[in-house]
Amino acid sequence: MSMVFDNDLLSYNRGLELYEKQKYGAAKEQFEQAIVVMDDQNSEICANAHFYVADCALELFHKDAEFLLKEFIGNYSSSPRVSDAWFLLGNYNYRKKKWEEAIQYYNELQVINLVEPRKSEYLFKKGYSEFQEKNLDEAASLFFQMNDQTSIYFAPGTYYLGHINYSQKKYAAALKSFQSLKDHELFGDVVPYYIVQIYHFQEDYDEVISYGKPFLED
Repeated sequence: MSMVFDNDLLSYNRGLELYEKQKYGAAKEQFEQAIVVMDDQNSEICANAHFYVADCALELFHKDAEFLLKEFIGNYSSSPRVSDAWFLLGNYNYRKKKWEEAIQYYNELQVINLVEPRKSEYLFKKGYSEFQEKNLDEAASLFFQMNDQTSIYFAPGTYYLGHINYSQKKYAAALKSFQSLKDHELFGDVVPYYIVQIYHFQEDYDEVISYGKPFLED
């Protein structure tokens, strides 16, 4: 009995080591092996093994990844990993540009329960999915909640927030977003054109001239 227990922990721990090294194929085999020899299929460690099998399948682009994640949620609904599974299902559909499905899965999560870096990723990806579905007010609300400036999603979220406000003629709010990105390596070449347009719409012609002249010469 103890030997079997040791073996399932051995396979499980090997799986974790391989997973951390992003060797998802080998990790998946170890987790599957651990599941086979576990006596208690309702234990937390067994639940975790099932979760990692599904997660590895997702990383490997296996066609059954979505099914495995849903199966995990159904079989282990009280597991702390369920929120991770919903998040992965959202990301899986986001990656496939299935925006409506991504939103449905992200809706299973509460932003108040998320911490960085997942919080920023969730806010941006759900926001971008809403943006693609033309739900602009909902998208803007999500982008507005992003506040971790160290996140790789912060600048894109700020840009899309500015873009939505610009399209809705909320020029003061849009200007604030775009001005914060004027030195950004990715958006710095794009936002000056929005800024000049906003100054024009606000009839601030002195700013149009002083701000726009360098770009005219470029």
